[in-house]
Amino acid sequence: MPLAIPQLLKYTFSMGRPARVDYEGALHHVIGRGVNGRPIYHSDGDRRNFLHRVGDILNCSSSRILAWALMPNHFHMLYRTGSVGLTHFMQRLLTGYSISFNNKYDRQGHLFQGRHRAKLVESTAYLYRLVTYIHLNPLRSGVVDRIEELEMYPWSGHRSVMNRNAHAWHDLAGLLGYFGANVDTQLANYRTHMIRACNRGDMETDETGFLIEFPYGDSEDVADDGETDKPPIDELYAITKDTVGKHLDASFDRGHSKGRTPNKLANARAALAFLMVQHGMSSASVSRKLGISRAAASKALVRGRELVLQNDVLRGLLPNGKREAVGERPPETS
Repeated sequence: MPLAIPQLLKYTFSMGRPARVDYEGALHHVIGRGVNGRPIYHSDGDRRNFLHRVGDILNCSSSRILAWALMPNHFHMLYRTGSVGLTHFMQRLLTGYSISFNNKYDRQGHLFQGRHRAKLVESTAYLYRLVTYIHLNPLRSGVVDRIEELEMYPWSGHRSVMNRNAHAWHDLAGLLGYFGANVDTQLANYRTHMIRACNRGDMETDETGFLIEFPYGDSEDVADDGETDKPPIDELYAITKDTVGKHLDASFDRGHSKGRTPNKLANARAALAFLMVQHGMSSASVSRKLGISRAAASKALVRGRELVLQNDVLRGLLPNGKREAVGERPPETS
């Protein structure tokens, strides 16, 4: 699951709109809807046109899509930011496709309901449910009737995964990297995960269509990486916290006056936050345990990835199967 190392945290601001956080390696659940719930595709030719435009924009870039589904009046994508930022990608995609669609059907006006909606994915536990939510969307919406039909449905990434025949921009290796370190069992783990999610049927969404976050404690949501003796998450947090604190010479329990957090403590928090998210703890839980805001936790994840990848001891605290998957160690500078 090779992810690019984030170099810079970026905020996108628009007048009257909330800031959007994006950085290299960030994962986003993206939704685009037709205006007033109207169809955005009238034919398979329209769908091919849409996907072709995705490829044109991402060609020769390091940005990729891990999961996707095209529905009659909306689409879902799990987008990983690389050299093409999410906002730039979506602006080009929606504008270009809208112009093409309007010209083809001799229509005017907006095709999509405002700008796209995006939600930053901040934990691997949430990501496991999100992949199933996106890829099962045609089944859950009644476009196909059975999961066996979904494996033949051309407008969802599930078929691409099962047939190992994906578009160049669909990062199968990155997706299947979440389902085990052994390439021989990744696909079986993925399919088992999808079937369990289909049978469970508990993926609730909010009014905007995003999967609702909730405490993740279901072992079925986590792929088997061969770590059958992992301690409970709170115990794992305590062990990791102690190791990070000792290695970075920082005391998490040391009180300090209001103002800037000491650098050692800030680095230790960042490394701990990143490591625990990789172990499946949600960023909301991490922020509560560290006593910092969600925004501060999101920033800490960026710094934490860099710290962990640069340090062999901290890198060794990653779950099995993720020590190489989270990204290559940055080159040393002289």
